[in-house]
Amino acid sequence: MAIKLCECGCRKPAPIADRTDPSRGYVKGKPLHFIWRHGKKVAPEKRFWQHVNKGGPLPSVEAVAVHPDIAGKPCWLWTASTNGKGYGQFSIDGIERPAHRVAWLLTYGSWPKPCGLHKCDNRLCVCPEHLFEGTMRENAQDMVRKGRCNPPSKSGEEHNMAKLTNKQVRQIRKLSAQGWTQCALADKFNSVQTNISLILSGKTWRCVL
Repeated sequence: MAIKLCECGCRKPAPIADRTDPSRGYVKGKPLHFIWRHGKKVAPEKRFWQHVNKGGPLPSVEAVAVHPDIAGKPCWLWTASTNGKGYGQFSIDGIERPAHRVAWLLTYGSWPKPCGLHKCDNRLCVCPEHLFEGTMRENAQDMVRKGRCNPPSKSGEEHNMAKLTNKQVRQIRKLSAQGWTQCALADKFNSVQTNISLILSGKTWRCVL
């Protein structure tokens, strides 16, 4: 008898029925359709989009001013689980991924590089037209243009705890882009690797452009 594979797509041999059960489609001595508990797999695209509400709110005036292409186009809201930061999350390939990144993958066929950013600033939005690719620095710049950067009363080199100047921070970013390692930058600017990492990831000195 030719081997029959499980119809779920796992490509494992289907077991042989040990009894006949017309209600389940079992025929004794014949291969079953599925391995026990496999069943039919639902395509990721179908599983994903069934959790999306395409009738969300319209983007804010501030967002439209920076990204006029999203004017009049409502957010597509993720309605399933979210992570601790308020972003939607979706399991794909056994890994929990940010839902907006999955939306980009399903629409364009690749993951956003290096980051998937929101034009609309709505963390639950998965509308591909409201997303764009960019770095953390570009995300910070986008925040500034929208008026969403809220630094303390004193920021950058004016902060009383600052060890660097605004000029040095710009130099760090420039040299990093040229291939300098974080450790080398830390030595050059009398800092530590951790601080350099925070600067390059956009977690500190965000408002220095």
